Amino acid sequence: MKAKSTLLLFAALIIGCLSASAAETAESILTKATNNFHRSPSITASYRLTSGGETATGNIVMSKERFHITSAEMLVWYDGKTQWTLNRASDEVDVTEPTPEELQTINAFAIISSFRNSYDAKILSTSANATRLLLKAKSPKARISSATLTLNANYMPTSIDLTLNDNRKASISISSLKTGDKLPADDFRFDKAKYPGVYVNDLR
Repeated sequence: MKAKSTLLLFAALIIGCLSASAAETAESILTKATNNFHRSPSITASYRLTSGGETATGNIVMSKERFHITSAEMLVWYDGKTQWTLNRASDEVDVTEPTPEELQTINAFAIISSFRNSYDAKILSTSANATRLLLKAKSPKARISSATLTLNANYMPTSIDLTLNDNRKASISISSLKTGDKLPADDFRFDKAKYPGVYVNDLR
C-alpha cells in the first residue's frame, strides 16, 4: 500500500511538472525572443517582404536597438537615435529621429521588443518546431494594428504578418537568420564620404 502511494505521488509530481511546462504564456515566449535579440552581439537576417501585390527582398543587420537595412530600393541606418534613409532612385538621404512606433514600420523586428508597452499577445498555435503568436495593438491609433509572429524552436522569428491601421497587409518571410560578433557603431551610421553627390535632407 505504501509503495502504491509512493508511485501515485511520483506520478502526480511528473504530471505537475509537465503541466507547468505546458503553461508557457505568450508573454514568456516573447520575453525569450526579446532576450535572444538583446543577448546576441549582432543578428543578420535575409527577408522577403510582400505587400500590395509587390515583393521586395533585403538584408538586415541588428545589434541591440541599432540596425542597417540593405535592399534594391533603399539603404537604412539607425544608430539608436538617428535614422538615415537613402533612396537609391533619387540619391537622397532623409535624416530623422523616428519614434518607437515609426521604427516598427521600417524594422518589423522591433515589434518583438515593444510588445509589453504597445501590444497584447496570445498564443495561436504551438508545436515542437514553431509557435504562432497574435499581437494586437493596445492603441487604436497604432500604425500596426496587429501582427502574427511565428517563432522557431529557438524563439527566433521565421515570419511576421502585419496588418496596418488602414487595413493594408504586409508579410515578411525570413529565409535565414544567424547571430554574429559585436559590430562597430559606425556600421549603423550613414557615411557621406562613401556616397559622394548624395543630397542630405535633414528633417530633424
